[in-house]
Amino acid sequence: MLFHTFTSIFFLAAIMTSGCSGENWRASTIPVHGSLLVNGEAHKDIYVILVSREKDVDIRGTRPWGRTDEAGQFSLSTYKKGDGCPYGNYALTVKWPVDPARLTSQDRLNDRFSSPKDSEMMLTIDEKTTLLPVIELNDVKVMTTGLGTTEPDRTSGFVRRPKSP
Repeated sequence: MLFHTFTSIFFLAAIMTSGCSGENWRASTIPVHGSLLVNGEAHKDIYVILVSREKDVDIRGTRPWGRTDEAGQFSLSTYKKGDGCPYGNYALTVKWPVDPARLTSQDRLNDRFSSPKDSEMMLTIDEKTTLLPVIELNDVKVMTTGLGTTEPDRTSGFVRRPKSP
């Protein structure tokens, strides 16, 4: 009986002191900034997401990301806003959601740059990387929103509402 009590206490203590206690599971980060242009223009609310080409950056599989402002500028965040990115080799993915509050909403870039497997944009983050080269997405067909519409817009893939008389 005493053995079972001791064993139970030992395992309980081991569980309480391991794993997610504190923040020791987080990888070290360095501040990284950049800018993104689509067809030569800056746009707000475009997500830049880095996917490790090696092992995950931490035990949770966290992916560094940034969101562009009106000038197309972004700062990468991994654990908290603007904290940067862990060292490593990454595939860069880009998504411009129709609804910026929902990354899973339809992509204005037609998911052309959203797959890490298909990404041709690779980068390495090391101790010297704080400013990324400008990311330029040229000759890209951008979908326009046309919310609540009923006629197809042949240039964007969205539908336009007919004008009221």
